[in-house]
Amino acid sequence: MPSERGAIAVDLASGAERWRKPMPRGTAVMGLTYAQGVVYTAEFGFADEAAGPSDARVRARRASDGRELWRSPKLPGKVVDATLVKDGRLYASLEGSGLVALSTKDGTITRRAPGRTCQGVQAYRSSLLCWAHGAAGVRELDPVTLRQRRTLAPGERPALPPAVGDAGVLIVTTATPDADAPVTHRMSAYDWRTGRRLWRYGAPQGTTAVGLAGKRVLAVGTYEMWGRSTEDDVNSYRRKNLPRPKGGDAYDTASLLGAPLYVGGALFSATQDGRILSGYAP
Repeated sequence: MPSERGAIAVDLASGAERWRKPMPRGTAVMGLTYAQGVVYTAEFGFADEAAGPSDARVRARRASDGRELWRSPKLPGKVVDATLVKDGRLYASLEGSGLVALSTKDGTITRRAPGRTCQGVQAYRSSLLCWAHGAAGVRELDPVTLRQRRTLAPGERPALPPAVGDAGVLIVTTATPDADAPVTHRMSAYDWRTGRRLWRYGAPQGTTAVGLAGKRVLAVGTYEMWGRSTEDDVNSYRRKNLPRPKGGDAYDTASLLGAPLYVGGALFSATQDGRILSGYAP
C-alpha cells in the first residue's frame, strides 16, 4: 500500500510488516497497482533547488520481498491516476502529456499518445476506455496502438469514472449543471456493442461512486445508496440510507463511503470515521 513516504507491504493474515521501501527526499508515490506478483508504483519527484527538475517514473517491485525489478525512463509528465496493467503493458495517464504504454518486462515506453487526454483508463474485453472531466463521451482505444476506435455516450460529460461489466452495459454518470437542482447527478446506461442508450435516471444526491456487479448497478451518494438493474426496469430500484457518523444524530451529515466492494450481493466499504461497513447491497 502507498504511504506518504513510500510503499509498505503487510501480511494479510497477521498484519505484520513484510517490507518498507521509502522514497528519496522530495519524491511521492502518486499511485500503486498490483498485478501477477508485481507492485508498480507511479512516483513523482518535486522540483526544487536541491533535487533539481521534477522527475516522473514508474517502478516495478516483486511483491513478495520488495526487490526492484525495473525503473522506467523519465516520463514526460506526472501520472494523474492509478496505472493499469493488461496483457504485458502498463498504461498511465500523464498530466498534460497524454497517455503512455510501458512494457511490464523492463519498463520501456512502447507507445505514446501525447494528444490523448485521459483522466483515467480502464480495460474492458479487448479495449481500453479513456475518459476525462469535462470532455464529451467515453473513448474506446486500441490497446496496442492507443488509437481511438469510437466514442460512446458522445452527449455526456462524465463526472465519475465510467463503469462497464459482464452485462455488456456501460454506465456513465454526469453532474447536473445547476448546483441547486434537487437531482445533482444522473446515470445513463449504454449498450456496449451498439452504443445505443438504454435508459437515463437520476442518481443519489452527491453521487461519489458507481459500480457494477453482474446485472446490478450500485450508486453511492452523500446520504443514500441506490441499486437497480442494468436493464430498463423501474421495479428493480432499491434504496438504503447511509449510517450516520459514530456518535452523531439525525442532523449530522451521513458518513461518506469510500469506493465500495460489491461481492455476491454484499457490500463492503470504509467510512470517513474509520469504520468498515458490510451488509446486503440494495
